[in-house]
Amino acid sequence: MERLGYERYFLQGGDWGSAVSSWHAKIAPERVAALHLTLIFVSKPKHLEDPFAQVSPDELEALSRSQARMIKGTGYQAIQGSKPQTLGYGLTDSPVGLAAWISEKFQHWTDPNVPFEQSISMDELLTNILLYWVSGNITASTRLYYESAHSNANLFEGGRILTPTGHAVFPGELYLPPRAWAEMLYNIQHWKIQPKGGHFAALEVPELLATDLRTFFRPYRVS
Repeated sequence: MERLGYERYFLQGGDWGSAVSSWHAKIAPERVAALHLTLIFVSKPKHLEDPFAQVSPDELEALSRSQARMIKGTGYQAIQGSKPQTLGYGLTDSPVGLAAWISEKFQHWTDPNVPFEQSISMDELLTNILLYWVSGNITASTRLYYESAHSNANLFEGGRILTPTGHAVFPGELYLPPRAWAEMLYNIQHWKIQPKGGHFAALEVPELLATDLRTFFRPYRVS
């Protein structure tokens, strides 16, 4: 960003982008004016006598719902985090296998209250699959899980991220932590419950995501 001529800027991330953006804010806080996330992974605080004391009934229901989806939908992490090369050979060899592997994630991770064909168009889905197929890079994407599983890096070692942080909460997201838990690790200044959308918010509900970005970033803009 500095080479491009930007001394101060905003960051937005979801999925792995959430981790990348969070690390960026931690490493270069003087550069990052504000951080916006659509996915925040926060474990139950073990140091609290009652971790649920500040959790509302709605938040508890959302947390339970997302945890159940995580249990059913994260089996891929076991193979990608332990034997990525073995999986990679099969996915690189078979376009049908690759399409099945990726399509299942899109179908499971979009908003369950919206018909799948209304969340992601067939052109968008096929374009995503095609990018992996023609580049031959599906194995590199699976190895990301292996490398991360064998890393000892701790994002929150040394304390919480102090960069002003906003969170757009989409109901179909993989994990929906309570705000009180997130505030222990991030400087939460904006927390917006969205009416619809899932893990692929930029594809599913781009107008909602764009509006949330504008709303959160606007006070931190420098003329």
